[in-house]
Amino acid sequence: MQWFNRDMNDTIKGFQINLQQMTGSKLPNGLLNFMMKHTYFRKNMKRLKAAGFACYTNDEVDEMGKADLKVLSELLGEKEFFFGDEPRSLDLKAFVWLAMMLNVDDSVKCPLRDFIKEECPNLVGVYTRMKDRAWGDHWEEATGEKLDMNPHIPKPEPPKEEEKKEDEKEKDEEKKEEEAKENKDEEKEKDNKEDK
Repeated sequence: MQWFNRDMNDTIKGFQINLQQMTGSKLPNGLLNFMMKHTYFRKNMKRLKAAGFACYTNDEVDEMGKADLKVLSELLGEKEFFFGDEPRSLDLKAFVWLAMMLNVDDSVKCPLRDFIKEECPNLVGVYTRMKDRAWGDHWEEATGEKLDMNPHIPKPEPPKEEEKKEDEKEKDEEKKEEEAKENKDEEKEKDNKEDK
């Protein structure tokens, strides 16, 4: 049982889930929130109870999770990856679970995230190494922060620098012409005043 199975609001805030985008619905977020609470999360809670987690309190579950993380941290020790200098499947599995906890928004209370950061810095290190090795500079695209939500819609090409320079030249010429016209108008007004 994870912290995000306890309270749906923490899950939505912690993972910054956009329910309208996730469900593809235009219903208001309040209604979608209600529907998720009474369908998806209820089903998960029933599964957890069927698996035998109903007899544990939230604090007991947190302590079990912390004990597991401590064992994982001791197994990793000072090594870069669990089985040496190259990642293996255990590193990938650990990365997946660590990513779910370490990427929770800081404004949401998550005891396991806080425990990892304070007590298991080597797990944070293996998470960072796996992230850098797998995605490098493309992490924002992988997590959706810079994800193109409508790749099927053609995007207008950005204006070229030459076009920008031409536009600037045209604007400068227009300004000069306007100034010249204003000067001519002022001269005509002066001439008209002098003639009178």
